[in-house]
Amino acid sequence: FSEHTEICTLLQRDSPVILNLEQTLSKYASEVIVSELKASKRDPEFQFYDQTETKLFAYNVKPAVFDLFLAIAVIAYLGTIYLCVKSIPHGMTYLYQMKKLKSS
Repeated sequence: FSEHTEICTLLQRDSPVILNLEQTLSKYASEVIVSELKASKRDPEFQFYDQTETKLFAYNVKPAVFDLFLAIAVIAYLGTIYLCVKSIPHGMTYLYQMKKLKSS
């Protein structure tokens, strides 16, 4: 194992990338400070991996039919609520007429 992580060996303090980044940031910010970060040997907060090629595994978890049935159920529920709210004036008129007939 080396003393420095791989990223530290690639980007030194006088690296063109660091210097260019510092110069660009100093145009837009009033205080620009370059500081070196070294991981603790005992309890590092981050870890660098040297593997540059990985495989991505993707699985089809649920079929699209489930989404279709769920969308239909939500639309039916919202449609029922809409029709109930829309029929309130008709129901109030009916109740008012029933009350008027009973009182006569």
